[in-house]
Amino acid sequence: MEFSKLGLKEEILRALPGMGIKAPMPVQAAAIPLLLKNKDVLAEARTGTGKTLAFLLPALQLVSSNRNYPQALVVTPTRELAAQVAQVAKPLASPLSLRVVSILGGQDFYAQKNKLENSPQILIGTPGRLLDHAREGSLQLGGIKFFVLDEVDEMLQRGFLDEIIELSALVADKRTTMVCSATLPQAVIDLAKKIMTAPKVLNIDKDKLDAVNIEHCSVKVSADKRPWALSELLRRTNPFLAIVFCRSRESASQVNDELGAAGFSCDLLQGEMSQTKRLRVMRDFRKARVQILVATDLAARGLDVEGVSHVINYGLPLDRQQYIHRVGRTGRAGAAGVAITIYTPEEQRKLAALEEKLGISFAAYNVAWEKLARTRTKKAPARKYVQAPSGKTGASAHKKDTGNKTVKQARTPTVKPSKPSRDR
Repeated sequence: MEFSKLGLKEEILRALPGMGIKAPMPVQAAAIPLLLKNKDVLAEARTGTGKTLAFLLPALQLVSSNRNYPQALVVTPTRELAAQVAQVAKPLASPLSLRVVSILGGQDFYAQKNKLENSPQILIGTPGRLLDHAREGSLQLGGIKFFVLDEVDEMLQRGFLDEIIELSALVADKRTTMVCSATLPQAVIDLAKKIMTAPKVLNIDKDKLDAVNIEHCSVKVSADKRPWALSELLRRTNPFLAIVFCRSRESASQVNDELGAAGFSCDLLQGEMSQTKRLRVMRDFRKARVQILVATDLAARGLDVEGVSHVINYGLPLDRQQYIHRVGRTGRAGAAGVAITIYTPEEQRKLAALEEKLGISFAAYNVAWEKLARTRTKKAPARKYVQAPSGKTGASAHKKDTGNKTVKQARTPTVKPSKPSRDR
């Protein structure tokens, strides 16, 4: 398949080789022809499969440089992702005389207002700040005819449902909508029914991690040895670029300090940092001035950094979705990657449950980065209960008929995930 077969303008086709883009990826080949025919698309594809160009190229073609008002809107869950999408869009938009403006939280509101007065045709931003401008009257969205929600499952997880519904009500009723999601939970399906018209559902790889060139590894250590194990693993694996994911801002800050004190080239990315500092950290990481990025899950979505060879889960991912988004930072666009999950003996069952949900098996390594033979604990046979004789109640009704010990039914503890941060 070639881009020339997808119905794109010659100006767009000429710009692609200069950006190192040669052939369309599966999600691009599937989505672009549909979008150019004004069909709504719900794309489920893991991160790193080329979703950004799948919606940017049709957006560039469907808007007009002769109309001096916003005609395409791309909404992302994080500032970093919005900035990244804008960075890709601008060199493609220039040959078409189209103006691209990013509207992100953490930046000067009135400076953004001045940019909007220059009548950009394409807007890329985060939900909260876009609505701030719409409510202020500095942004009119009635001319939007191409509407994109990128990484929508993350937006919903961050609590942006009301903002998404409000934005969708402000854009034109007659529009083309693309919703991108690495996973397709029921909440995304319900949202699609509300804001889309007979969408074509595309399942690209459908998060088949075993089809991706990533080695999934696990290292078991005691809880008090986890910081030491991380340092040793970084020394042994010697990654070109690595992202270390932590479960909380406090943990990420502590890990970053410990790695820095141990002599590693590292920096921190977390939600409470200023936008200026966050952009500076990502710029340094992209340019390999920093080798290790210690991050919360703020960075787990959509960021495309060339050369990330390793992802390390310092804190065990809460669920399948979080694991997919984290490890999606490596093994992108066909490159090889390594995903290492550090866990404690107490987390053995959680790791096994994660493997089952992912449909993969982690390779076991020790801290010296030596591969181990994987041993699995067999499940204990189910206990049989015998109905107590009539008239007996209470504890005696649950005694096994061949003994005197009382068998208590196991209770599964409920693990409540930490409240995700919202990015305006």
